[in-house]
Amino acid sequence: MYQVAFAGLGRNEAGGHVQVTAYGSGANYCKAGSWTSAAGAANNNFTASVLCFTADGAASDSMFDIQGRW
Repeated sequence: MYQVAFAGLGRNEAGGHVQVTAYGSGANYCKAGSWTSAAGAANNNFTASVLCFTADGAASDSMFDIQGRW
């Protein structure tokens, strides 16, 4: 599992959208596990977890592209 922080995109409300795509050789796939948002002096991030798997569903160390939007 990976954690990706989009610095400065945090808000004090639920919402947002995350898209994840695996890339590279092989049949791996990745998906967004969850995402959260926080705003404040110490943390102003929109954060997403990313899960990647092989074609048979085993956890995988994979490259991926991610886009997060509010």
